[in-house]
Amino acid sequence: MAKRKRVKRASSETLGRLKQRVKRVADKRNRSLIRLLAPEQAGTKTVESGRTVWAGPSQLTGEPIKVVISGFVKPSENTKMGYGKEDLALHQQYIQVWILNDGADYRPMDRSICGDCSHRTYKGRSRGFLWDLAGDLMRWDEDVKGACYVQWKKGPMAAWKASSRNKPISLQAASAICSDRLVRLGAAGDPAAVPLWVWLALLGIDGAGNMTAKSITAYTHMWNRPEFADYKLLCMASADSAEEKELARSMGWSTFTVRASPPDDDDRSTLCLNAVPDVHLSCAECRKCDGLLSRSKPADIWVPLHGALANRFHARPSSAFDAVGGCV
Repeated sequence: MAKRKRVKRASSETLGRLKQRVKRVADKRNRSLIRLLAPEQAGTKTVESGRTVWAGPSQLTGEPIKVVISGFVKPSENTKMGYGKEDLALHQQYIQVWILNDGADYRPMDRSICGDCSHRTYKGRSRGFLWDLAGDLMRWDEDVKGACYVQWKKGPMAAWKASSRNKPISLQAASAICSDRLVRLGAAGDPAAVPLWVWLALLGIDGAGNMTAKSITAYTHMWNRPEFADYKLLCMASADSAEEKELARSMGWSTFTVRASPPDDDDRSTLCLNAVPDVHLSCAECRKCDGLLSRSKPADIWVPLHGALANRFHARPSSAFDAVGGCV
């Protein structure tokens, strides 16, 4: 049996030093903005942490959810999204936008924020989708184990706690913070859970398609629902198989597909440049994962299966889709 080739990685000591350097890089413009917006907390640590910018019912289940922004002063430590180079003089950071449940208890991967994503891991009482019969009243016990790569006990939980203790800010103020910055919609959660007008306001998008944010990255598993067709303006369709990718493409979506094995030679999908050996381009440098707002035609990107729970991966069953792409 052939030995597996070891992948050379940076040592924990090297990464630790790099993270300390990144923490010293701050967006001075946004630091001044948030201190003007929340003067009662000026000079405290909470002044730069997560803020709720919208709260309301989920478009998926009707339960209360909220949109939280973080990373607007201090960069995220996510090497894939932002940093990764020793030279931080031209550092570009993504403002992280989280879709989280709104309530006394933190509920990661709840259907209200993650929809029917096949990567969910959840155990508890769940409410049905609004488009199901009596979906707003129906609840049942769920016990699913998926391959989600998001570390829900770290960044998302920190953002949820910070937003619970910090003063909310308006969408208009949040739009000013996101202006001329890279924005990641759905660092956790599915953007389709939130009304489209919220995203348009946050990103400063007008009727002519002009946007004040510099660039966006967003993915949705709800592309198969006709009521979310307009989200292709901002989001890529998150597909879990070649069949899903083809279906989403036929519906006009740009696609991002997780694959357990490389695609066939006749598949024109492009490998995510962060996964290319000796390249590892960050999202901030690449910026190819966007919807149709800034491109003339759909794009297809694929990435190898990854994450600590990759062995749990399973694509959504074909029974979840009808002939026109809607959910059965």
